[in-house]
Formats: sequence, C-alpha cells, structure tokens
Amino acid sequence: MITLAQAAAGVDFHYTLSVQRALAEVLIPQYPASSCHEPGEHGLSSLEIIGGGDQRYCVCDKGWCPWSELRTALRPGTYESVLRWTGRNWTGPSDFFNPMGPPFPPGKYTFRVLFRGTYRDDNGLEVGFEVRGGSSFELVP
Repeated sequence: MITLAQAAAGVDFHYTLSVQRALAEVLIPQYPASSCHEPGEHGLSSLEIIGGGDQRYCVCDKGWCPWSELRTALRPGTYESVLRWTGRNWTGPSDFFNPMGPPFPPGKYTFRVLFRGTYRDDNGLEVGFEVRGGSSFELVP
C-alpha cells in the first residue's frame, strides 16, 4: 500500500533487468513513435507505465523524434533501474511542455515495464521479443 501523501512526496519503483547473452544487433522500435527513448547501457529501451482505470503515468510522449527505430547491441549483465512517481497523471512532456495532470485517486494500480525489439537468429531470420514485468499496489488515503 502507498498513501496519497507518500505518492505526492515521491515513490520509487525499482526493477532489475538481467540480460543473459550478447546480441550484436537489436532493432529497437519506438513505442509510441513520439517516445524517443534512447537505449540504456544494456542496449534496450524501456517503457514504464503506472496506471489503472482512467489513470496513467508514463513518459510515453517526449515529442518529435528524429528516428522511428534504432539498432543497438545487447550487453549481458544485471541492470538496476528506478522510476520516480509523484502520484500524478502524465504522459510526458511532448512538444508543448505538457503539464502534470491531477493526482491519482485512491484505488488499485499497476506498475509495468516493457522492453521489446527484434534480432536476427543464427539462421538470419528476424525474431521479435518482448520482456514484461511489473507489480500491483493499492493507493490509499
């Protein structure tokens, strides 16, 4: 459980990504096209979302992006990440400095993280992948 006051003061959602093997070339699509997320040191781009019902927080829209897909290398290792949330709705700054929306009301919500892309297998075939993780929590007065 997270109280409204705790959320307003800032809550950190921690997660770990474990990459088991190197891949020389991974194609990272933007999702959505205006997200423009640069890959992390592991070589993947993440989409982190907090939401439920009509409530949503993510940095989904960073505005115009000069590329629609990016080729990177996947690097083995264990990578720690954190998403800081202040209990408010938001979809990102966009091109027009989109302000934060209203606070989430009490209720049940989910924190989700998504990594996806494609790579070529040993036979040269393009293989898509998607890695998802997350947890649920309750926001209380």
